[in-house]
Amino acid sequence: MNFTQDLSIIELVINASLVVKVVMLLLTLVSLTSWYWIFRKAFAIRDARSKTDKFERDFWSGGDLNALYQSAINNRHQTGALERIFEAGYREFTKLRGQKTIDPTALVDGARRAMRATYQREIDDLEAHLAFLASVGSVSPYVGLFGTVWGIMHAFRGLANMSITLNGIAQGYAADKVKARLQGMGIAHALIDAGEWAALGQPAHAGDWTLGVASPRGAHALLAGIALQGRCVATSADDQCSFSADFCHHHIFDPRTGYSPKDLSCVSVMAPTCVMADALTKVLFMAGSAQALALAKDWGVEVLVVDKQGRWQASAGLPLRQV
Repeated sequence: MNFTQDLSIIELVINASLVVKVVMLLLTLVSLTSWYWIFRKAFAIRDARSKTDKFERDFWSGGDLNALYQSAINNRHQTGALERIFEAGYREFTKLRGQKTIDPTALVDGARRAMRATYQREIDDLEAHLAFLASVGSVSPYVGLFGTVWGIMHAFRGLANMSITLNGIAQGYAADKVKARLQGMGIAHALIDAGEWAALGQPAHAGDWTLGVASPRGAHALLAGIALQGRCVATSADDQCSFSADFCHHHIFDPRTGYSPKDLSCVSVMAPTCVMADALTKVLFMAGSAQALALAKDWGVEVLVVDKQGRWQASAGLPLRQV
């Protein structure tokens, strides 16, 4: 399982379900098509307005209408909408005027009908694909909403396979319970390992129970030894459950960012109880090396911290031993 510090758009698309990918592809194609026609319409309307303004200036300049009509015929593929309407009306007017028996009113009505028909064709041309754009604007939000809901359903199905545990303090709690039980049974000397460590009395040989702190980057290397002196020690390290080869993404998350802390690789805390030591390893892990020692002093515990480069430092009261 690979994680990146920032979820990229490409990774999100690749990991999306098939239905969501189809919806995104459909919306992308529709969006590109819509923008194509939007720009086409914008250019067409601008061109039509420019040609209309030019023709109006020529028409109202008092020039010969026959010359204006011949110009419209000769440049039919370059004329604007208004000029084509004029051409249709004038053509019909000229044709009807050649009929000697035509009534003047019928002459005007015929030219008006020709102009109205051409006007409707020009309007239809300018409004072409507007129905498509309107449909896209109305339907696309619902298609996108469908993809969103489907993606959320897919995400919740994935979350159904996840579980939450009390491992953040459970091991320390278990060690404290075992220690209390042993004391109740009259056992004076014991070393308890429940994932975190608790000590009673002393070992059979002279001295204290000594716990070696493993290097988070060395397979069998020890950084230092800690004399337990009847207290408890808990350790959290980024190599215990890592999601990436560089140990930047692991089982400890900063609730402020949602990502793993970047500063430290290992934190060991010595405290009167194991549950307290277990809980504080995570807190000091997120605090970072700059604040961990000060916070440990405020809480009356001892701490050893190791940064990502393997450099370590410990609080003054931590009983270190050679290993």
